Amino acid sequence: MSTVFQPNRDTKKGNEPDQLPDHLTGLKGNNSAQDLSWRLVAAQESVRRDMADYLHGHVQSKLLALSLSLGLCQQSLTRDPAAASLMLERVQSELQKVQDEDLRQVSRELYPAIIKMGLVPAMRSLVSRFSELAEIDLFIDTKFEQLDRDGEAALPEKRRLVVYRVAEEALNNVLKHARATSVRVRLIYQEPGQLVLSLVDNGCGFDSSQASAGQGLAMMTDYAQALGGRTEIIASPGEGTSVRLVLSLDGAESSAIPSLSWS
Repeated sequence: MSTVFQPNRDTKKGNEPDQLPDHLTGLKGNNSAQDLSWRLVAAQESVRRDMADYLHGHVQSKLLALSLSLGLCQQSLTRDPAAASLMLERVQSELQKVQDEDLRQVSRELYPAIIKMGLVPAMRSLVSRFSELAEIDLFIDTKFEQLDRDGEAALPEKRRLVVYRVAEEALNNVLKHARATSVRVRLIYQEPGQLVLSLVDNGCGFDSSQASAGQGLAMMTDYAQALGGRTEIIASPGEGTSVRLVLSLDGAESSAIPSLSWS
């Protein structure tokens, strides 16, 4: 199985969400809006660090190996053209994999370009990425589909992106921690003017009354609050986890919130 970039959003020593580069530490403020902005930027910085490590370690090592293979191929051109041709085919195939798997995954993490086509196709694409790891049942109601088809005026891109990021983080948690075999994802439009995303898995769950929020769970909450929404996470040991996001179409947006993409 190929290795793909997975941002490490767990809270652990050396990668806590409150550790920022020196030039960003001034963002931490004394009011809730500034603190929310600071936490989102901290999460973005954490993903950027992971991305840099992935590019430097994983992708660069692949490219170095392919460069060495090309050198060997060049040496074989005169004495064994057939072997050189086969080697060149393998190099071309590996380069295509780097483009299709590694670079596309990093690009998608920076900004899911498909979101510009609509949240419905973006969610279907997101679910397909995780479908090899768990059985995922995606339901999107007709009212939501119509809202999405109406475009930016009906469903602004920032709200589409928040729903996408919360769903992505919840599915990441299923992959990393829940050991779930199935997940139900629901996306509905609820009067008056609310978007509701729910994800329920059959994994190991956890004691939500005792567990402190890791960076991933905290980031879901911060994203929702950035646009006046809210999240609800319900879990019990051995009984799976339920994540619910409610986002108003006309919710107030905090002026202190940075860009919601990783770019």
